[in-house]
Amino acid sequence: MPAERMRPARRRLVAAMLGTLATPRIAAQSRAVPRRIGMLTPSSGDRAGQWKDRLAAAMRPLGWPAGSLDFFVAAPERDGERDPDRLAATLLRSPVDVLVSDGTPATQALHRATRSIPIVASLDDPVEAGVAKSLARPGGNVTGMANLAGAEYYPKQFELMRAVIPNLARVGLFWPGNYRMPSQIASWKSFAGASGIALVEHPVTRFTHFTDGFAALRSQAGGGALLLNLGAAASDWSRVVHAALDARLPSSSPFIAHTEAGGLMSYSLDHENGMERWASLVDKVLRGGDPASIPFELPTRTTLALNVAAAKRLGIGLAPQQLLRADRVFESVPPAEGRS
Repeated sequence: MPAERMRPARRRLVAAMLGTLATPRIAAQSRAVPRRIGMLTPSSGDRAGQWKDRLAAAMRPLGWPAGSLDFFVAAPERDGERDPDRLAATLLRSPVDVLVSDGTPATQALHRATRSIPIVASLDDPVEAGVAKSLARPGGNVTGMANLAGAEYYPKQFELMRAVIPNLARVGLFWPGNYRMPSQIASWKSFAGASGIALVEHPVTRFTHFTDGFAALRSQAGGGALLLNLGAAASDWSRVVHAALDARLPSSSPFIAHTEAGGLMSYSLDHENGMERWASLVDKVLRGGDPASIPFELPTRTTLALNVAAAKRLGIGLAPQQLLRADRVFESVPPAEGRS
């Protein structure tokens, strides 16, 4: 009888032991199938690879070790495909669990390609771009980081350009011609006028639009360029920056990559620990979060960057106080890709 009374307890003990032994095996099996992340970026070559590596590194502390994620990157080829819609179609030929996009054109292309696969994006204005109903409740398959500028950002950009570029009177505003951003263009025009600067629009759909626009601005004194985005017209900042330097035209941008590539200056909107925040949102979606209810995150700081070598090539002297005011100072102009 005692033996009979012990059987249920013994069965529970054996079952618990088996369960304990099975749990790691089940976890190992779940980890054996990597989750798949598709990435669409306007950058090409090494910069696209670096973007992937940085995201992979930021995912590891969140419980995604090496081998647990597979990354598929679609990026413009230097002398090949640059159209974001075709790149998005190429990316979606393989099944993915989540998509990651850098920039408005890339995000819009992925949004046109799928309304079911979650997209974690970094872009300017998700609502104006047509990929979200609101910042607080996106309502679709896109969430991420919105690089929206406050009202104080626009006049500050022109103030800083004027402080660095001597006799600045006219600024060419370069932006992707297939990129709808009416409210942003209106804001740039309004604040340029209030700053006493004539703003000339240069919508760009091919690379010669940059070079022709730079030549036109350089033909009169007091010209400068403000480069909002590359779009599909160029695969990297290097080509555009060197074209501006060849035209001896000072340029600024809301993207620090422009200055790192050899542009004169940038005044950028940044997310504190931006890649870590991006990884956190990807992690949230991979663990079942619904992009429709995950709010977009907004910038937390601005960064002023100057390039001393670019200033020297343009014949612009940077005062010590200007360099002290900068958050980042670059001291070289890397060679343009494709140039010896």
